[in-house]
Amino acid sequence: MKKLLCVLLSLTMIFALAACGGNDKGTDKPADAAETPVTDTADKTPAPETEAPETDAKDAEAKEEDLKPVSLGVVEGNTYKSEYLGLSCTIPDGFKLLSVEELQEVGEMVDDILDEETMKAVPTIQDMYAINTTTGANVNIVLTQLSDIDRATMKRMTEEQIIDSTLSNKDNLIATYKQAGMEVSNMDKDVMQFMGEEHHVLKTDYTVNGAEAIIIQLFNFSVGGQYGATITFTATTMDEIAELTNMFQTLS
Repeated sequence: MKKLLCVLLSLTMIFALAACGGNDKGTDKPADAAETPVTDTADKTPAPETEAPETDAKDAEAKEEDLKPVSLGVVEGNTYKSEYLGLSCTIPDGFKLLSVEELQEVGEMVDDILDEETMKAVPTIQDMYAINTTTGANVNIVLTQLSDIDRATMKRMTEEQIIDSTLSNKDNLIATYKQAGMEVSNMDKDVMQFMGEEHHVLKTDYTVNGAEAIIIQLFNFSVGGQYGATITFTATTMDEIAELTNMFQTLS
């Protein structure tokens, strides 16, 4: 289970980079992220092209004080809260929220996987992971640092355009899944209700060890901050995916 978890988290980070262009050179992690695992990653495939309007130099010169500073989520009992993302997640019985120490352990294993793929350094933060200990259905949140250019570009893109941009690299992404032992039968955009709103998402149907499963990914959930968020839901049925999404609420 832990090995599969690490593979899934590695793929989550690769897809997050594909969604934002994968061309961030990276900077030092934020001071308040000192106790959270930061995984150096990179997309060794060419960055996907986008149809977003061209950004000019002024857009790329976003001032630090104009950006929402990143802050990490906190776990209190069975609830995860993120002021940065403006959401919380309360898990029911049968689920487990990984602690900071457990995220650190998994992060180190993910480091090893990504290093073997000779990924270049891009700061990411594994901020949350919850799993159903019986069924394996899970949800995780990865924060990926955005360059000024990526941030300005993604502000001008709709969720659907971000998904289309990611799908422009579809063949390489499916190949990445295959290298991890996961056979993809379908990868396409879809829509999903999340916290009372309709969102465009990337839906991937795959088979691993003879079992069919689904991955739903919502990219760049937090627009305008130093880090973009990728929220990934994994389960065997869409009903289970809905149960995962229903655990989230908007912070009042």
